[in-house]
Amino acid sequence: VGPNVEVMAVVKANAYGHGDIGVAKTLEEAGCEMFGVAFAEEGARLRQSGIKRPIVILGGIYPSQIQDCFEFDLTPVIFDSDTATLLDSFAKKHGKKKPVHVKIDTGMGRLGILPRRIVGFFQELKTFGNLAVEGILSHLSEAEAVDKQFSQKQLDTFLKTISIVQGLGCDPPYMHIANSAAIMDLP
Repeated sequence: VGPNVEVMAVVKANAYGHGDIGVAKTLEEAGCEMFGVAFAEEGARLRQSGIKRPIVILGGIYPSQIQDCFEFDLTPVIFDSDTATLLDSFAKKHGKKKPVHVKIDTGMGRLGILPRRIVGFFQELKTFGNLAVEGILSHLSEAEAVDKQFSQKQLDTFLKTISIVQGLGCDPPYMHIANSAAIMDLP
């Protein structure tokens, strides 16, 4: 791990079958800074087992999971205005400020805001007084491939997007795109 780089251990799907609680506890003791899960239920389970480090819900949330984000101190990933509006409203009603990570679709085609919609989305986020953008993320869809051209294209799009967001006055502390294969193969 390089300077100014932290590790988010992704322990979704029961830590890929290895036991999420045991793996998370071991990694937390070893100094892992943050955990990623797919669903709010996975994050709640980790909290109930005593995990203290930040937990990011990488798959986004449904409206019915908003309360869990606050109750279990989970950080949601957002990529649509409706979820942002509901989160902000809940946070305001309860006198809280909620950190969020914003997902950009750089080519995976699964979840995220398309780069052409970034400016409007972040301008809208500025109007929400109870949300704090803590991170921007994307996901490399082919980082394990021998040919890294598509991954490089995704990374270039991600870096351009970050530059645009910073130009809008938003400079979150966390920017993440590297999956396991990228950690090994894309410095």
